[in-house]
Amino acid sequence: MRGGVATEFSEQMKHIDLNQIKALKAFEYGLLIGCPLNGNPNPPNCQFHDIRLLSVNERFEWVDALSDKDAVAHYIAHLKCYSKRAAQSGLV
Repeated sequence: MRGGVATEFSEQMKHIDLNQIKALKAFEYGLLIGCPLNGNPNPPNCQFHDIRLLSVNERFEWVDALSDKDAVAHYIAHLKCYSKRAAQSGLV
């Protein structure tokens, strides 16, 4: 596929509005509290591991400072990780 993931990501960004970004960031606040899968609430291989070590206020400030593009990228990375770990755990 020419362009691959970068092109697909750019196309997705064209269809996301401000309310969706706000909802996505609200979801990411929850992800910064802990991993939604059972077991370790802060797995060391998680993209949010180091952020979860910050105070709650610092975590929320981190999310608030994300650009729309970065917020979407982190969300997509979370979905891929979640799907992989859920499959490994036999949840799907």
